[in-house]
Amino acid sequence: MRIIKFIFHRKHLFVTLLTGLIVMLLTVITFKTPALSPVAKSLKNISITDLFFSLENKYIKADTCQSIVIVDMTELHSRADIGNLLTEINDAQPKAIGVDLIFEGEKDDLEGNVILEQAVEEVSPKAVFTNKLTNYDEKHKRFGALVASYFRDVIPISEGYANVTDNMENSTIRDLTITQMSTLGKQSSFAAQVAKKVGIKADGKKNLVINYSPVVFRVIPFDKVYANRSLLKSKIVLVGTMTEEQDMHLTPLGKMPGVEIQAYSLLTLLEHKDIVYVSTVASIAIGFILCYIYELLFSLVAIFVKTRGEKTRIFLTESRIMLNLLSFIYIPGISLLSYFLFAKWNIYVDMVIVLVMVAFVGFSRRLYYATVKIIY
Repeated sequence: MRIIKFIFHRKHLFVTLLTGLIVMLLTVITFKTPALSPVAKSLKNISITDLFFSLENKYIKADTCQSIVIVDMTELHSRADIGNLLTEINDAQPKAIGVDLIFEGEKDDLEGNVILEQAVEEVSPKAVFTNKLTNYDEKHKRFGALVASYFRDVIPISEGYANVTDNMENSTIRDLTITQMSTLGKQSSFAAQVAKKVGIKADGKKNLVINYSPVVFRVIPFDKVYANRSLLKSKIVLVGTMTEEQDMHLTPLGKMPGVEIQAYSLLTLLEHKDIVYVSTVASIAIGFILCYIYELLFSLVAIFVKTRGEKTRIFLTESRIMLNLLSFIYIPGISLLSYFLFAKWNIYVDMVIVLVMVAFVGFSRRLYYATVKIIY
């Protein structure tokens, strides 16, 4: 009975609610004050998943992907050479071809245009080409224009947008949208279209959290395709640039070429291993529960200190060694628990919310007891 009374004492509830109120006020101030907008933008771009993926890739040995191969054509600039490369890849009998290139307008090299168009027509049954959605309208949540290869109107090709975010304001790429709205209608992403070519449908999904778990993609230089054609047979082949600085993007694993990000996105779709993000409301609820437990542990420490001898009590009170030890164990403990959920079941609780809430429990506790003393 005493244990139940202790666990459900109203002071624990008040401290926990006060913690939530303080964090809420700080959040409103941070995100609604114009002067703090750079801070707010930086906070929005923080995710503990970056740390989790970094740890996995550092300590877990990566396997070589058996379903996706990347062909690096960074050094190719002639459309005739690119056309010949596509033909060479197609002759290796891949399962599907994803071309992460946009050919904007015809060039003066008429022969190059013809060779490219002939190759595109030849590979079109199993190929997907990229386009790019532009002129994002924040108010209506849609794009106003589309940049695509010039031959799309004369050759029946499959296309998908290569944009990886809504408005490309996020500096770190963690998510991929499956479809986007534009003034031209609903558009599908490049990764979703390539997946469709091999019989995997992503219909019904809006966003995909890209799984950057340890994996190595085979990268074959454009001039080594014929020698390695056996590695391309029955595989999904992505063609793009691996060292072009303009196509580099920041990911949880550091800077990465766009075609490799597409490979991670496609693999996530193929293996159905996207990360499940617990909703913000659920993360806040979990934060309240963990704050309540933390407050209970604080109270147990306080009871322990009060029951010690005078000298021991003075030492423990003044040094706060017990409280520091509790923080040292509890906060890393819940972080490890969240990592276990992430690594075992691909479930991510927003630990930024949880850790911020837990960090204010001690302050809220002191504020609560100071207020009680003033009142009584």
